[in-house]
Amino acid sequence: MNAHGASGWTDVQSIAPPCAVEGLRATYAANGDVSVSWNPAKRADSYDVNFSADNGRSCQRMETGLAATSTTFTKDPAALPYNPNFLVAVQSRKDGMTNGWRNAPVEIEHSIAVVRRQTTATLSLTSHDGQ
Repeated sequence: MNAHGASGWTDVQSIAPPCAVEGLRATYAANGDVSVSWNPAKRADSYDVNFSADNGRSCQRMETGLAATSTTFTKDPAALPYNPNFLVAVQSRKDGMTNGWRNAPVEIEHSIAVVRRQTTATLSLTSHDGQ
């Protein structure tokens, strides 16, 4: 109510933007695949994923409107081998609104090869009393 009386109700709705992604992780495999995953962001219904080979100075859009919280993509062979300046960025989306980009370095995946060897031995018994 104000000095001119009461006005009619309006149909204004409050819409909260999506929260930023958390737990962003990225790994680079020997074959050039980059695997990216993150925790679901509250109120988000999709995500955008960018990749940078120069620590964020320039970016390439890898996915847009992705519904999942992980993706794997293969870099152009010219980007091989692993570069310590590889960076991924992910932003959350909801109804056309976005939250800021979250960045993470792309860590090289270290796989440990397990080698199993089978060794056999022959045991011979000899009796000293001739039997």
